[in-house]
Amino acid sequence: MNQIDLTILPTPVRRRLWTAGALIGLLLSPVLATAQRLPSDVVLQAFAPSSDYQLLVDGKPVAKAKLYFSQRAAAYLVTKAFDSPILVRQRGSSVERVSIMKVAHRDNGNIDLLEGAVYASLGRSSTEGEKILFSVDGQQAAMVPRPPLVGWHEMDELLDYTPEYGVKAGTYTPSAGTVSSLRQQGKDVEVRIFFGSWCSVCKRFLPYGIKVNQSLGESKVRFKYYGLPKPPKAWTDPEVKKAKVKGVPTAIVYVDGKEAGRITNAGWQRPEQTLAQIVKDAG
Repeated sequence: MNQIDLTILPTPVRRRLWTAGALIGLLLSPVLATAQRLPSDVVLQAFAPSSDYQLLVDGKPVAKAKLYFSQRAAAYLVTKAFDSPILVRQRGSSVERVSIMKVAHRDNGNIDLLEGAVYASLGRSSTEGEKILFSVDGQQAAMVPRPPLVGWHEMDELLDYTPEYGVKAGTYTPSAGTVSSLRQQGKDVEVRIFFGSWCSVCKRFLPYGIKVNQSLGESKVRFKYYGLPKPPKAWTDPEVKKAKVKGVPTAIVYVDGKEAGRITNAGWQRPEQTLAQIVKDAG
């Protein structure tokens, strides 16, 4: 498209064009403002990634669907499954459509909904046992409890299955000096962590251990994670019985191939310090 040289136009015409351009810019500026700069809804905030449920639509799993939960809002947010995000509230069981333009992704992995994000009602959800059922544009959706992650896994597999662990890990700052000391120690250290993806205490403290794992990176300290099935099967699991694990999370620390100690209970409040002390005591 050829550009027009406005200087050849009469002055009154140029002034009208400039005024119109300024008015259009003024009208568009709110639309062009980024979601991160707009105010969040006073209630619909801090939706964190959730692995509590998996989504089925017309009976089939939707692999790309992402679920988030906000304790403050007492609601789930379902994204990447329908034409727009869907809000499923626990209070009142209402199901509502959300404008994708008013979903603000935060740096910590959480989501806030901006003011006026909810714009249409889709009716109400119902429950069937542990399932949450609702309808979107004639499609039958079901949020079904996810099976626990079981067996031995690497950290990346754990974070992929339970993304909220990664968000929580980002809130913990291990002691830099202790991490440096663990990096420099010369012993062969293996940390085997027993946990349950169904366990509320694990959701609180296991991310601290994951953060220590991430902070140590490529060092002589290695981590492995063992997921337990739900009780009562958890305590009859062969690996659990072999390791004599009585509760989760439990980290068994091996130094040069021999068990040197365990991280349990209060030891998880500062796991890097507990780990460093175990390695030191091993001689």
